[in-house]
Amino acid sequence: MESFFLLPSVGTWLHAHSSCTSSASVRSSESHITEPRPASDHPSCQLSLSVRSSQSHVLVTELRPASSESSATSSSSSTRAVAPAEEDTEAEGQRQQQMGISGTLAAGQQHQQHASSSMSNAAATVASEAGRQQQRSLTTSKPVLAAGQQSVSREISEAEAKLMALHKLEAKTYQRSDSRLLVELATLFEFLPDDAVLRVRAELDSGLIFRQDGSAADLRALVFDDMKRADRLKVLRRIYHACSPPPAEHRGFVVLSDVDDTLLPGHDALKISGSDRSWHLDGRLYPGVSRLHRELRNGLRESCGGDYSVLLTARPPFLVQSLGKKLRRITGVQKPRMSILPGAEGTWKAVKNAWRVLTGDYNQLGETKVERIKEYAQLFPEFAGRFVFIGDDGQADLKAAEEMLGLTVSSLGPLVGNTAGLKADTPLLAFAAIHATVVQQGSCPTFALHPRERLATINRIRQQRRAVKTCHSNGQASGLSYHRFFYFEDYAELAKNLEGAGWIYSEQLDAILAAHKRDCTLPDLTALVDTCDLKGLRKGINDWSENVNVGDETEQEAFELAGAALAHVVRAHLQLAVPLASTTSIALQVLGVRFHADSNLKWPHKELATTLRLALHDVNSRAKSGSSVSQVIECNGNGKLRVPWPSGFVCRGDAKPAIDVKAILGPGSNNEVTGRFFVVSWDTPGAARHGSVVDVALVTQSDTPDVFNDIGEVTLQVVWEPGPPQGDR
Repeated sequence: MESFFLLPSVGTWLHAHSSCTSSASVRSSESHITEPRPASDHPSCQLSLSVRSSQSHVLVTELRPASSESSATSSSSSTRAVAPAEEDTEAEGQRQQQMGISGTLAAGQQHQQHASSSMSNAAATVASEAGRQQQRSLTTSKPVLAAGQQSVSREISEAEAKLMALHKLEAKTYQRSDSRLLVELATLFEFLPDDAVLRVRAELDSGLIFRQDGSAADLRALVFDDMKRADRLKVLRRIYHACSPPPAEHRGFVVLSDVDDTLLPGHDALKISGSDRSWHLDGRLYPGVSRLHRELRNGLRESCGGDYSVLLTARPPFLVQSLGKKLRRITGVQKPRMSILPGAEGTWKAVKNAWRVLTGDYNQLGETKVERIKEYAQLFPEFAGRFVFIGDDGQADLKAAEEMLGLTVSSLGPLVGNTAGLKADTPLLAFAAIHATVVQQGSCPTFALHPRERLATINRIRQQRRAVKTCHSNGQASGLSYHRFFYFEDYAELAKNLEGAGWIYSEQLDAILAAHKRDCTLPDLTALVDTCDLKGLRKGINDWSENVNVGDETEQEAFELAGAALAHVVRAHLQLAVPLASTTSIALQVLGVRFHADSNLKWPHKELATTLRLALHDVNSRAKSGSSVSQVIECNGNGKLRVPWPSGFVCRGDAKPAIDVKAILGPGSNNEVTGRFFVVSWDTPGAARHGSVVDVALVTQSDTPDVFNDIGEVTLQVVWEPGPPQGDR
């Protein structure tokens, strides 16, 4: 009796749904696929040896890669007819082809023996001479054969390299009709050994390559949108020959996820992308989601160049190109990888889908997602039973998830059939999970689906898609049930449900919960650098210093970026010490302004009349309008800016004071330059006090200035003025 995998993992369940044999026969109306073979047995890795026989000589006439269609008949098609007395010679030549290059010398000797015993003495003499000539010919041709083997090996290596290069070139291709990859893909695929097929498949799937017209040049689009049917079948057959299910004890899933309201809230004005308001609308992912993806994947496809997630989105193809950069915590940093399965193609279809969303008709969106996962499963058939889908209840994902849970290997059509030893009733999905969206946040959040309705939905779907029972090694039921449908309000709740159902281990749960807590409590360091927030950045670096070792790749990169950016952010701030209690205003006297772009762009200028304007205001979008911080204080024309003290601009906690600088060269001149620096008040050793002269870097007047590339510098003196503000001096 075979032992089942005992602890909670996908292995036990998959074992129950996969056959015990590794061979399979797959049939369709157009094709017959035989048992998968190792790379050394694949036609692309063999040399077809054709033999011409005559009365006095046997010569090697052809060395070529054999195709799967011709390998069985190459002897009869490439060998000239021989006399009846030489039938043994012909049969021996066929055996030589099957034995391969390594056995050709021995085959030549056997040919001589067979020919001698079946012919007359005179004929035997001729045959004996022919055998000796064959032996001499094969002996002298050994270097040629070795070179031929190296040639085929080079062709295989070059086929993989060429496919990779053609894929990169797609980024410079304007549209699919110009694609060289599309023309050569099916042919080059047949020259790949099995391990290269899996590598190339993963690279084409996750390389995030887009053509200049915005169309995707990924595996699914190439095979199912762009290829002719005959080429598509060629690629799919080659994949089925090469792949085999991962070991049952190897935990891991292929994670397919919706984007808006599933990875992060959608927030367009019309709420077409999504309507969830349970989290920030600044592009941050939901807490814990990136770690949950990592734990669920568990390196399942790591051997193919790196593991990755799959986006299953309703967005049209031309609107998904930016997702790779937007979701770097999912794609990774060093080598970004992600597969994207988009919605319906074409501008008109995208417009119709947007209209359907606005009118509440989501059926077409859900049907497209179901079709996409069926296509994807045909490209990765060995992972049947290991696909998981995570979506939300804002649009069509709930209905689509119900249908996906009912998909089996047989749903993919006869070409997949029993490939890789999978039974026809093997479910494609291990489980599906739906995020409960909050349409209105507050002390009592309003959900798109009331909790009572969610519970009823869970019970209904679990009744339809029964949980899988697990077994001990002795075949007795363990009592554990792998539920296949989940509803969750946040990713901490989902992780707990998955661990309780047996899909993940307790240590994986702990990692997800810790990441969820970090995402909720620790600041986004990259955002602090982008907004040039000095106070927030210093505090954030201090908080992250104790947690960075357990952060993901993107979080660690953000920590390094914050450390490198800190000095630049400090230079872009005028740090003011808290003045004496008797101080009623702080005067900032500009002594000079210089811009890097041109040495003439400076103030004051010896030759050109230069006008300098300064304006202190609050750039923090969260500041309340109508308060004192919404006012603007401008200098009087001589470069002196007087700020009443205490000032709401500088002292208010939610304000972000900045001084905008504008220099105009010559009267009425259009030659003007602008910059900005920030002001912060705190008692630190380097803060400017009365009489201090400081240099401050100027950055662009943008919400996200590039602090690493300042555009100039301003020198100013700080003066604490007691009593009522004095007139200009």
